[in-house]
Amino acid sequence: MITKEKLEELHACSEAIVFFEKHYSSIEAGELLRDVLQYQEEVKEEGRDIYKWCYWLIATLLKHKDKVRFAVNAAEMVLDIFEEEYPEDKRPRQAIEATKAWLENPCEETQQAAYYATTAARAAYATRAAYATTAAYAARAAYATTAAYAARAAYYATTAAYAAYTDADAAYAADAAADAPDIKDKILEYGIELLKGELK
Repeated sequence: MITKEKLEELHACSEAIVFFEKHYSSIEAGELLRDVLQYQEEVKEEGRDIYKWCYWLIATLLKHKDKVRFAVNAAEMVLDIFEEEYPEDKRPRQAIEATKAWLENPCEETQQAAYYATTAARAAYATRAAYATTAAYAARAAYATTAAYAARAAYYATTAAYAAYTDADAAYAADAAADAPDIKDKILEYGIELLKGELK
Protein backbone atom coordinates (compact mmCIF):
# COMPACT_ATOMS: atom_id res chain seq x y z
CA MET A 1 0.00 0.00 0.00
CA ILE A 2 1.10 3.55 -0.73
CA THR A 3 0.75 6.03 2.11
CA LYS A 4 2.25 9.42 2.86
CA GLU A 5 4.65 7.67 5.22
CA LYS A 6 5.66 5.20 2.50
CA LEU A 7 6.37 8.04 0.07
CA GLU A 8 8.48 9.78 2.70
CA GLU A 9 10.36 6.53 3.27
CA LEU A 10 11.00 6.34 -0.50
CA HIS A 11 12.25 9.96 -0.49
CA ALA A 12 9.54 11.24 -2.82
CA CYS A 13 9.72 14.94 -3.62
CA SER A 14 7.81 17.26 -1.29
CA GLU A 15 5.41 18.33 -4.08
CA ALA A 16 4.37 14.72 -4.71
CA ILE A 17 3.83 14.10 -1.01
CA VAL A 18 1.67 17.22 -0.66
CA PHE A 19 -0.32 16.18 -3.74
CA PHE A 20 -0.81 12.64 -2.42
CA GLU A 21 -1.93 13.85 1.00
CA LYS A 22 -4.46 16.17 -0.65
CA HIS A 23 -6.15 13.33 -2.55
CA TYR A 24 -5.42 10.06 -0.70
CA SER A 25 -4.79 8.48 2.66
CA SER A 26 -3.67 5.05 1.41
CA ILE A 27 -4.09 3.20 -1.85
CA GLU A 28 -2.63 0.16 -3.65
CA ALA A 29 0.20 1.12 -6.00
CA GLY A 30 -1.35 -0.06 -9.27
CA GLU A 31 -4.69 1.55 -8.40
CA LEU A 32 -2.93 4.81 -7.57
CA LEU A 33 -1.01 4.82 -10.85
CA ARG A 34 -4.20 4.43 -12.84
CA ASP A 35 -6.31 6.77 -10.73
CA VAL A 36 -3.81 9.61 -10.43
CA LEU A 37 -4.03 10.46 -14.16
CA GLN A 38 -7.35 12.19 -13.56
CA TYR A 39 -5.38 14.88 -11.75
CA GLN A 40 -2.89 15.58 -14.53
CA GLU A 41 -4.40 18.97 -15.42
CA GLU A 42 -4.12 20.08 -11.80
CA VAL A 43 -0.50 18.97 -11.68
CA LYS A 44 0.27 20.53 -15.08
CA GLU A 45 -0.94 23.91 -13.80
CA GLU A 46 1.75 23.66 -11.14
CA GLY A 47 4.38 22.98 -13.79
CA ARG A 48 4.64 19.28 -13.00
CA ASP A 49 4.22 16.14 -15.09
CA ILE A 50 2.12 13.43 -13.47
CA TYR A 51 3.68 10.80 -15.73
CA LYS A 52 7.16 11.59 -14.42
CA TRP A 53 5.86 11.00 -10.90
CA CYS A 54 4.30 7.71 -12.00
CA TYR A 55 7.47 6.52 -13.73
CA TRP A 56 9.51 7.42 -10.67
CA LEU A 57 7.21 5.47 -8.37
CA ILE A 58 7.28 2.44 -10.65
CA ALA A 59 11.07 2.50 -10.93
CA THR A 60 11.42 2.94 -7.16
CA LEU A 61 9.13 0.06 -6.25
CA LEU A 62 10.39 -2.52 -8.74
CA LYS A 63 13.16 -5.00 -8.06
CA HIS A 64 16.40 -4.56 -9.95
CA LYS A 65 15.78 -6.72 -13.02
CA ASP A 66 12.26 -5.39 -13.42
CA LYS A 67 13.60 -1.84 -13.30
CA VAL A 68 15.75 -2.82 -16.26
CA ARG A 69 12.79 -4.45 -18.04
CA PHE A 70 10.80 -1.27 -17.51
CA ALA A 71 13.60 0.84 -18.99
CA VAL A 72 14.18 -1.49 -21.94
CA ASN A 73 10.48 -1.65 -22.77
CA ALA A 74 10.28 2.15 -22.88
CA ALA A 75 13.35 2.40 -25.10
CA GLU A 76 12.05 -0.29 -27.47
CA MET A 77 8.81 1.64 -27.92
CA VAL A 78 10.68 4.49 -29.58
CA LEU A 79 13.49 2.61 -31.28
CA ASP A 80 11.68 2.64 -34.63
CA ILE A 81 11.51 6.47 -34.49
CA PHE A 82 15.28 6.64 -34.17
CA GLU A 83 15.94 4.06 -36.88
CA GLU A 84 13.54 5.71 -39.30
CA GLU A 85 15.48 8.95 -38.94
CA TYR A 86 18.94 7.33 -38.75
CA PRO A 87 18.71 3.89 -40.40
CA GLU A 88 22.47 3.47 -40.51
CA ASP A 89 23.00 4.07 -36.78
CA LYS A 90 22.56 0.80 -34.87
CA ARG A 91 24.04 1.95 -31.56
CA PRO A 92 20.74 2.31 -29.63
CA ARG A 93 19.51 -1.07 -30.91
CA GLN A 94 22.81 -2.69 -29.93
CA ALA A 95 22.55 -1.12 -26.48
CA ILE A 96 19.04 -2.50 -26.02
CA GLU A 97 20.08 -5.95 -27.27
CA ALA A 98 23.07 -5.97 -24.90
CA THR A 99 20.78 -5.12 -22.02
CA LYS A 100 18.31 -7.86 -22.97
CA ALA A 101 21.21 -10.32 -23.08
CA TRP A 102 22.10 -9.27 -19.54
CA LEU A 103 18.48 -9.84 -18.46
CA GLU A 104 18.64 -13.38 -19.88
CA ASN A 105 22.05 -14.11 -18.39
CA PRO A 106 23.17 -11.60 -15.73
CA CYS A 107 26.87 -12.34 -15.57
CA GLU A 108 30.05 -10.26 -15.68
CA GLU A 109 30.43 -10.75 -19.44
CA THR A 110 26.95 -9.49 -20.35
CA GLN A 111 27.21 -6.70 -17.80
CA GLN A 112 30.48 -5.56 -19.39
CA ALA A 113 28.88 -5.69 -22.85
CA ALA A 114 26.02 -3.54 -21.56
CA TYR A 115 28.56 -1.07 -20.19
CA TYR A 116 30.30 -0.67 -23.54
CA ALA A 117 26.97 -0.45 -25.35
CA THR A 118 25.97 2.35 -23.00
CA THR A 119 28.96 4.40 -24.11
CA ALA A 120 27.91 3.96 -27.72
CA ALA A 121 24.26 4.81 -27.02
CA ARG A 122 25.32 7.94 -25.14
CA ALA A 123 27.43 8.97 -28.13
CA ALA A 124 24.46 8.36 -30.43
CA TYR A 125 22.27 10.58 -28.27
CA ALA A 126 24.88 13.35 -28.15
CA THR A 127 25.44 13.23 -31.90
CA ARG A 128 21.76 13.20 -32.81
CA ALA A 129 20.81 15.86 -30.28
CA ALA A 130 23.42 18.15 -31.81
CA TYR A 131 22.08 17.38 -35.28
CA ALA A 132 18.52 18.13 -34.15
CA THR A 133 19.45 21.58 -32.88
CA THR A 134 21.45 22.61 -35.93
CA ALA A 135 19.71 25.53 -37.66
CA ALA A 136 20.30 24.03 -41.11
CA TYR A 137 17.99 21.18 -40.19
CA ALA A 138 15.34 23.34 -38.53
CA ALA A 139 12.57 21.91 -40.73
CA ARG A 140 13.13 18.47 -39.23
CA ALA A 141 14.20 19.60 -35.78
CA ALA A 142 11.11 18.40 -33.90
CA TYR A 143 11.24 14.90 -35.39
CA ALA A 144 15.00 14.67 -35.10
CA THR A 145 14.80 15.73 -31.47
CA THR A 146 12.29 12.95 -30.80
CA ALA A 147 14.67 10.50 -32.46
CA ALA A 148 17.50 11.80 -30.29
CA TYR A 149 15.41 11.14 -27.21
CA ALA A 150 14.94 7.59 -28.42
CA ALA A 151 18.72 7.19 -28.31
CA ARG A 152 18.70 8.77 -24.86
CA ALA A 153 16.11 6.24 -23.71
CA ALA A 154 18.33 3.41 -24.94
CA TYR A 155 21.29 4.93 -23.10
CA TYR A 156 19.43 5.03 -19.79
CA ALA A 157 17.99 1.57 -20.32
CA THR A 158 21.47 0.15 -20.79
CA THR A 159 22.83 2.08 -17.82
CA ALA A 160 20.16 0.42 -15.68
CA ALA A 161 21.66 -2.98 -16.48
CA TYR A 162 24.97 -2.36 -14.77
CA ALA A 163 24.67 0.66 -12.50
CA ALA A 164 24.45 0.15 -8.77
CA TYR A 165 21.58 2.64 -8.44
CA THR A 166 19.03 2.12 -11.16
CA ASP A 167 15.83 3.80 -9.95
CA ALA A 168 16.70 7.07 -11.66
CA ASP A 169 17.98 5.44 -14.84
CA ALA A 170 14.81 3.39 -15.30
CA ALA A 171 12.65 6.47 -14.72
CA TYR A 172 14.82 8.57 -17.06
CA ALA A 173 14.49 5.97 -19.82
CA ALA A 174 10.71 6.14 -19.49
CA ASP A 175 10.76 9.96 -19.39
CA ALA A 176 12.94 10.15 -22.50
CA ALA A 177 10.78 7.71 -24.43
CA ALA A 178 7.62 9.50 -23.35
CA ASP A 179 8.69 12.55 -25.35
CA ALA A 180 7.48 10.59 -28.36
CA PRO A 181 3.74 10.99 -28.97
CA ASP A 182 1.05 8.55 -27.83
CA ILE A 183 3.11 6.14 -25.75
CA LYS A 184 2.97 7.59 -22.23
CA ASP A 185 0.04 5.38 -21.25
CA LYS A 186 1.66 2.28 -22.79
CA ILE A 187 4.80 2.83 -20.71
CA LEU A 188 2.68 3.33 -17.60
CA GLU A 189 0.58 0.22 -18.24
CA TYR A 190 3.67 -1.93 -18.69
CA GLY A 191 5.05 -0.63 -15.40
CA ILE A 192 1.79 -1.45 -13.64
CA GLU A 193 1.91 -4.98 -15.04
CA LEU A 194 5.44 -5.40 -13.72
CA LEU A 195 4.34 -4.16 -10.30
CA LYS A 196 1.58 -6.74 -10.18
CA GLY A 197 4.27 -9.40 -10.10
CA GLU A 198 6.18 -7.65 -7.30
CA LEU A 199 3.56 -6.36 -4.90
CA LYS A 200 1.02 -8.25 -2.80
